[in-house]
Amino acid sequence: MEKKTIPNRWTGIILIWTGIILIALGLLGIWLIYQENWHQKDLESDSQTEKQIIDAESSSDPLCPDEHHPHFIDLGLPSGTRWACCNIGATKPEESGSHFAWGETEEKRSFDMDNYAYYSENRRTIDSEIAGTQYDVAFVQWGGQWRMPTLDQIKELVEECKWTWTNRNGKNGILLTGPNEECLFLPAAGYCWGEKKGNEVEGSGGYYWSSTMVLDEDLNSFYIFFSADDLDWNYFDRFLGLSVRPVCP
Repeated sequence: MEKKTIPNRWTGIILIWTGIILIALGLLGIWLIYQENWHQKDLESDSQTEKQIIDAESSSDPLCPDEHHPHFIDLGLPSGTRWACCNIGATKPEESGSHFAWGETEEKRSFDMDNYAYYSENRRTIDSEIAGTQYDVAFVQWGGQWRMPTLDQIKELVEECKWTWTNRNGKNGILLTGPNEECLFLPAAGYCWGEKKGNEVEGSGGYYWSSTMVLDEDLNSFYIFFSADDLDWNYFDRFLGLSVRPVCP
């Protein structure tokens, strides 16, 4: 005799709940996919917004408020000295500008002892401190409160600021960050010796006069110099052509 199978009532219930669970899982999967797509679009939107902010910020100059140079840059130095945003002879912070022999106020085509204006057999024909005098190129060319920096002021810049070798609009130089986080850029404008066909070590070093002569070395004056690896001050032959970055005491 053929045996008949009697359906178990629980089998139907299990099948019904299994179907409900599968449907619920399917709906959950659809919801998760939707949420992922929505989140991705939200991230893309945030990214676009951030990019617009970055583009807007990069279109402005963090070192100067406008194009009417020079500006007074307050680095928060203990002395209160403010530095100019660009070199004499430059129209932007990254431009090299002009080079001057120490104590001379006009740029020239060659730099050597024979054509240096302030040298004779007794060597000294100029004061040892020229800030604010007729020999100060910053005072003569820019007037007002502008001066060449003194030895103490370039020492303060070296000792109080953090510095980073960097590139600004294709020009190498250093970015100096003061105690108040304001910044100053000095281009690696090199120096001139002999005929000015090209600046010595331009792009790899910067050399900037102070207004202070070395008392026991009449042929030398103090300057600030830097490269990718160093920032310091020393003294150099006065007849050489160096950059000048003015200050406002």
